[in-house]
Amino acid sequence: MNKIVVTTQAEFDELPGSFKEYTSIYIESSADIWLTVNRQFENSHVEARGSSHVVAGGNSHVEARGSSHVVAGGNSHVVAWGSSHVVARESSHVEAWANVSVKVHNSGVALDKLKQFATAICIGCDIKPVEKDDTATVLVTPPATYTKDVFLEMYRANKNGKGIYLYKVVQDDYTDHYTGEIKYEISTTVKPDVWDSDENRQCGDGLHLSPTPDLALTYHTGRILKCLVKIADFVVYPHDITKVRCREVLVVEEIKG
Repeated sequence: MNKIVVTTQAEFDELPGSFKEYTSIYIESSADIWLTVNRQFENSHVEARGSSHVVAGGNSHVEARGSSHVVAGGNSHVVAWGSSHVVARESSHVEAWANVSVKVHNSGVALDKLKQFATAICIGCDIKPVEKDDTATVLVTPPATYTKDVFLEMYRANKNGKGIYLYKVVQDDYTDHYTGEIKYEISTTVKPDVWDSDENRQCGDGLHLSPTPDLALTYHTGRILKCLVKIADFVVYPHDITKVRCREVLVVEEIKG
């Protein structure tokens, strides 16, 4: 059996799609780096270990162990063990074992297994596990309603003076994914032509950024940028804070994957 260890996004992206022999791919990145896994490998399996942070998308299959944190989306399949933590969205599949916690964000998620004191927290949906033993727990909670004050309290570690750090995923040429025309260059201020200040619209004119790199990566893959936004320059949609809409942002630095 071959063993491959990757610690950065570049190392992962350079892996071939198939291997002659059964290969274990171990993701052992530091906790401040998010890797995106959006493909399957022939004759191999992928494990996130230690304190690795992974966004699983597409048709990928990831095993989460240790204290790893996996955000599952698309048609991804995650098998979680130990004290790992999974956030499940879209039509992802999750198997949770041995004290794992899973946050389920929509009814399209499939809980294939919930066993050995694993816990699923279903937010605004009621998912029945396909297989569940008597030690496992399913909690159903109503969806929260958010305000800017709540958002700032939740992400108080992001605050810097009168601003807050938010994250944007852009293309390789540093342009946005939606129009391909807005360029996010390091140390520059970016403004949209039009900004919609209505907090009751989830989408609209403006710059859309997320409070964490992993949430930004659930929308797109690419370069991750850390930006500083004045607290007066963004609005919060009450029913979803995976992204907020901004009037103006200062691009601080690129987060290396």
